[in-house]
Amino acid sequence: PEGGGLNRFDGQNWTLLPGFESAYENPDAFSNQVTALLVAPDGVLWVGTENGLGRYDGAAWARFTTTEGLPDNRITALTLDRDNTLWVGTGYGAARQEGDRFVPISQLAETNIFDLLQDTAGRMWFSGGGRAPPLRPG
Repeated sequence: PEGGGLNRFDGQNWTLLPGFESAYENPDAFSNQVTALLVAPDGVLWVGTENGLGRYDGAAWARFTTTEGLPDNRITALTLDRDNTLWVGTGYGAARQEGDRFVPISQLAETNIFDLLQDTAGRMWFSGGGRAPPLRPG
């Protein structure tokens, strides 16, 4: 079915989040299968789906895909590092946000990423594909 996939609960009722254009299968829309959520300190909502990454600033949605540098459109994990840089895990690698683009992490090419985090020493850790190598940002 068209739509759905992202609902919010106000304490009593569930409602669809306005403007989240999604479908079960449509290459030009978000998937209604939401796979990851992250709220940034500035209030921006990041939404990972089976078909792209969404950014909601409270007024409008932006959709990011392989066209903007993501290794894959299937988003599996999201995190912010201590500098508030967005890191994205996908079904085919990981990437770091730089402006309106994403820079793939070459050491993780073709790796299905399950989760990612930054430790207290500043290293980024990635789980998935049978390995979890640490990387230092920069």
